[in-house]
Amino acid sequence: MIHFAGVYHEDLNQQDKEGTTSLDYAFNYGHLDIAKYLIKKDARLDASGQFGKTSLHYASEGGHLEVIKYLVDEKSADINACDNNRQTSLHYASHNNHFNVVQYLAQKGVDINASDQLGKTGLHYACQKGHLKVVQYLVEKDTYVDNDEDSRIGHSNHPRGGHLNIVAGLGEKGADVNASDED
Repeated sequence: MIHFAGVYHEDLNQQDKEGTTSLDYAFNYGHLDIAKYLIKKDARLDASGQFGKTSLHYASEGGHLEVIKYLVDEKSADINACDNNRQTSLHYASHNNHFNVVQYLAQKGVDINASDQLGKTGLHYACQKGHLKVVQYLVEKDTYVDNDEDSRIGHSNHPRGGHLNIVAGLGEKGADVNASDED
């Protein structure tokens, strides 16, 4: 299909109903060779779809470290770029338990304390999903461990989700694990 599109000069930047391009799909599924081919054929790296996701967001969501290294190291992708919900690539990697991506982004200087429109950081999403290794790493990197706007990092979400080991670890790092929901 990619060869066909190149031969017949299809619009490689055409978006589907969700605003996703062929290049976005290549990055999301880790097909670096296809992504490089599309870029060579003038697919736009800077296109963002309906939700404002960049190529780096897609690659981080999919957990494809080699693709991410290509985007950051060779194409100078902005590691702190936000989507329409103010989520960075770190939010996507943390939410999906892609430890190697979280580690790489942190080493490259991503803002580990960046919060989305709900006031949640990558640490919040890793806690909610029970991704202990990601949580431990972000805490070791001095991620701010206090509560989000809903006062849920330390108490409410995590015991309900069965992540008591995460609550205990956050308590050791100074989070208020006895906070309660304000609703």
